[in-house]
Amino acid sequence: SRTACGDCHTDKYEENLQGVHHSVNCQICHGAGQAHVIEPTTDNILVHDVSEMCVICHKYNSARPEDFPQVEVLEHSEGLVCDSCHMVHDPGEFQ
Repeated sequence: SRTACGDCHTDKYEENLQGVHHSVNCQICHGAGQAHVIEPTTDNILVHDVSEMCVICHKYNSARPEDFPQVEVLEHSEGLVCDSCHMVHDPGEFQ
């Protein structure tokens, strides 16, 4: 559960809960984390390339609701990685 992640990753947990991704559970992006909870190492939890991960949900798609945040990726990013400007756990906040 997200609270298990928050036990160690307090800053990211709080950032996520306060931000626009508050309804997105950690497992959506990082996968099942039971092994990581038992033995917290960096090689047993998914950490994706940010640019590949963000576009899964936020690349413009006319089938998505109009009020869902979507971008034309190349036009919006001008070649920059998403977290050059956006905070990943709360992308409504900027770096």
